[in-house]
Amino acid sequence: MAAPIRKQRDRPKVGVGVIATSRNHPNCVLLGKRKNSAGDGLYALPGGHLEFGEGWCECGSRELLEETGLVLKDMEYCGVVNTVMDIDNLHYIDLFVRGEVDTTHSEQPENREPHKCEGWHWFDWDSLPPEDQLFLPLRLFINQGFNPFNRVNKPAPQTPSQPSTWIPNHHKRPGVGVGVLVTTPSQPGCVLLGIRKGSTGSGLFATPGGHLEYGEDWCECGSREALEEAGLVLKNMEFCVAVNAINPSEDYHYITLFVLGEIDNTEPQNLEPHLCEGWQWVEWEKFPPQDQLFCALKVLKQQGYHPFVSTQQ
Repeated sequence: MAAPIRKQRDRPKVGVGVIATSRNHPNCVLLGKRKNSAGDGLYALPGGHLEFGEGWCECGSRELLEETGLVLKDMEYCGVVNTVMDIDNLHYIDLFVRGEVDTTHSEQPENREPHKCEGWHWFDWDSLPPEDQLFLPLRLFINQGFNPFNRVNKPAPQTPSQPSTWIPNHHKRPGVGVGVLVTTPSQPGCVLLGIRKGSTGSGLFATPGGHLEYGEDWCECGSREALEEAGLVLKNMEFCVAVNAINPSEDYHYITLFVLGEIDNTEPQNLEPHLCEGWQWVEWEKFPPQDQLFCALKVLKQQGYHPFVSTQQ
């Protein structure tokens, strides 16, 4: 089924924002005023586009070095926001990473891209500029309640480390997909899986899901895809986790956002038989071997996510 008319625009892109901290500037993060692009005149973190094959922290390190000349250490993933800027016709999935400035290298930021930024300054986290002066992704992230200096914040699991396969200007940038973990009381401990056909990952088990379209919320996309693919109406939906799914051999790189939803006792239908061999309930603890899982689902399992453990973030 085609996306609604309001969503017939470019699909979302993927950005990485870098929360850079420094022992010499306690409780501060690095911000700069944007220029000559969306958010002109607003304060933003360093960052940029995730390129093919990059890890999130790898991208953050590269962008910070290119923009400020600073080198980070102890990097980790923090979270993700869904950023829609209709006035600029932009939709980004923005992933946030943080790290501390490595003082064995330069300690002071340079403005290496003056055509994009008015300059870099350290701002106390508790005295940031007003919200209307912050670039939207940063504003959304702050509104989630994240504080880089509160160690109670527990970042979600990350994609396991892997060598970079990024080849500049050769591949398209990563796409954005949504995977749906469908559960039902009639099949306790199980999620819905199907074997893909006719596309990347043919012959591998995957959850329902598909592309995030312009302007869609993650759960809205998951609901649409479950209805289109399996005739299911979901309830009690929530965001679970984001994974960085890379398979260079198939020229595949997607940021996949997993959402969780429940159905009543409805049985799934195979409404797209050209794309799926059929749906079946699979117990989470008795999953197929990892070499039989589609890339994003394999990474999700490797990260240790468990949809039936309520203490998980």
